[in-house]
Amino acid sequence: MAYINTVDERYGGTIISGSAGSRDAPAVLNNLFALAEGQIGYGALIPDQFYNADFDVYHLGLLTTGTYSIDVNGSNWDFYNSYYAGVSSFGVVDQTGFDIVPASYTEYTDLTFTLTTNTDVYAYVQGGTFTGQEYSIQYNLISVDNLPSYSAGFLFQIDSDTDARPDVGDVVNFSNIIVDLDGFKIGPVTYWYLYDPASNTLEEVQPDGTTYTFANADVGKFLTVNTQYIDNNDVYYGDHWSSLQVLVEQPDTSSPQHSNTAPSILSLPITSIDQESQYQYVIEAYDPDPNTSYSYEAANLPSWLQFDTSNGTLTGLPSNVDIGVHNVTITINDGDGGVTAQSFSIAVNNVNDAPEFDFTPQDMVGNEGASFT
Repeated sequence: MAYINTVDERYGGTIISGSAGSRDAPAVLNNLFALAEGQIGYGALIPDQFYNADFDVYHLGLLTTGTYSIDVNGSNWDFYNSYYAGVSSFGVVDQTGFDIVPASYTEYTDLTFTLTTNTDVYAYVQGGTFTGQEYSIQYNLISVDNLPSYSAGFLFQIDSDTDARPDVGDVVNFSNIIVDLDGFKIGPVTYWYLYDPASNTLEEVQPDGTTYTFANADVGKFLTVNTQYIDNNDVYYGDHWSSLQVLVEQPDTSSPQHSNTAPSILSLPITSIDQESQYQYVIEAYDPDPNTSYSYEAANLPSWLQFDTSNGTLTGLPSNVDIGVHNVTITINDGDGGVTAQSFSIAVNNVNDAPEFDFTPQDMVGNEGASFT
């Protein structure tokens, strides 16, 4: 919540006035110097001996939603230490230091900012580099903005297999009810998107009016919507995503209005191996159709390779006689007419072999001085 009393550079939280420069608000986000709504705070911007500008930060507190104004003016409140230079800039930031609204570079223009969520807010005032400036600072709540309420849901117009899940060929309508007591100036506008978890991409789709018909290309993706509008207080409410994300499925392939999707092979084969090294490649596949079971076949296998048709695993141990390039084709079948093949070549590389004797020497006896063969 906002503060009740102001703690500034003039009074420092007391009723005793100090001189300009005797108390200095920190130049970083802090909770020591605070501004209460509607009260006037006083400070002085006095550069240091190296001509570095003074920078004062005040905490406004946790402010509720609404529109606020902040006013900074030159104010000669310390008559014994008068400073008359201009304020360089002032503005408001959140608890991360991010600007809520672009800074004002003149004390003759007030800043107005709108909060659509409860936000921890800080105000800052910056002076010049050569001469000082006394100032006053004040903020006020101008108007309270009513937060909207949302009620959203997907309604089926066509549910081909009556499973209450979106299948290829089904048609859905998105019902979005927004209540904002401030009324609507622009919108609401609803955007439809398909999210693909495989590629981590979000694609905007254009529905036919307020309905969308699911296609084969949508299988395995999520349908979601985003609503944006501006109310009559000129408050922008954007990026309100519906919490209903619908996974598009491929229904029972025996249904005449739907087609089966062939499996996709995700794995990459090993295409090079040295002789006398163990080879193993396990094929990996993806099929968006539910309850899919695969069968595997392999063609053109050289004698040194073996293929396990139960799990799609290719293994082997090539020898010196297998040096060269061998072509292989593996086929995967989903049992519903979807067949995908992967063809590739495996190069068996030559590795230098140590020499071997091609005869077995016999024990022999010789006499001294006699030739020996």
